[in-house]
Amino acid sequence: MCDTCCVYPVSMTKKILVIDDDPDVLELFEYTLKKEGYKVVTAPSGLNAAWALEEDSPPDVILLDLMMPTLDGYELCRYLKSSDEFKDIPVVIVSAKGSPEDVRKGLEMGADKYLPKSSFSMQTLLSEVKAVL
Repeated sequence: MCDTCCVYPVSMTKKILVIDDDPDVLELFEYTLKKEGYKVVTAPSGLNAAWALEEDSPPDVILLDLMMPTLDGYELCRYLKSSDEFKDIPVVIVSAKGSPEDVRKGLEMGADKYLPKSSFSMQTLLSEVKAVL
């Protein structure tokens, strides 16, 4: 029998972890990504995401907001990129913080891409996810 890559589109074999404290953003991203065939796991905070990463199989991509309570996106990104287990997972920051300083800091923390929500579209998000995969 053929393995799953021959039966399903590549997107169906890829898992994306979406981390954002805004339930509307989580719902929009989950809907859009699932519609494209991705497996989606959501977390409403950096702390919830850290727990989810420890309990489940690692995602193929992480979409990360910066402004969250308890554990912000910068610290979570730094943790992920310093961890042997998670350092190779692409992190795409999607944040309302879009100043050049914010972008620089996010990339310095190890993010692979930075998408300011102010100049954001779902098509751009899908393109960036495909690019980092």
